[in-house]
Amino acid sequence: MKRFALMVLVVLALAAPASAGIGTLAMYADDQGSSCNVTDAPGLVHTYILHVLGPADGSTGTRFSVTGPVGWTFVTLVTTFVPVGNAATDISLGYGGCQPGPLGLLVGDCLWSSTGSAVAPCSYVTITPSQVTLFVDATDCNFAELHMPKPGQAIVNPDQSCQCNIAVKPSTWGQVKALYR
Repeated sequence: MKRFALMVLVVLALAAPASAGIGTLAMYADDQGSSCNVTDAPGLVHTYILHVLGPADGSTGTRFSVTGPVGWTFVTLVTTFVPVGNAATDISLGYGGCQPGPLGLLVGDCLWSSTGSAVAPCSYVTITPSQVTLFVDATDCNFAELHMPKPGQAIVNPDQSCQCNIAVKPSTWGQVKALYR
């Protein structure tokens, strides 16, 4: 009987779907996610939100808000997705289907108005929870709403004390070998 119960547990464990993550949102100075150091300038300033998904991640949407440094005023979020709400307070974006990783999905372009002189060095543009939730949330490919790990920030007017680090994008061994063919 013990042997049968153990076999049932093993079969159930193998049959259970593997849980995938939902990645994280990160703020960048460019739409490719190659720099998170933003230089303040008078006029409109762009920052870009990417949903960074690892190889085992997948997401169908996200809910968040954005905050900028003192001296910047939020103007709008330009996105290819249908926004529900306002990114300065509470916005939800549905991706129209499951976006599997690995992927750096461009969520949108945040436009800010700046005078070009009021932002202190080492200030931040941050993805924050919406004003009605406690967490930045995303929906996985099974439509379960999950809390994201700490989102990435962009640094405005960085100096030597506050340079940001860009994580290396995940790749497979085959992709690495293809670089040397």
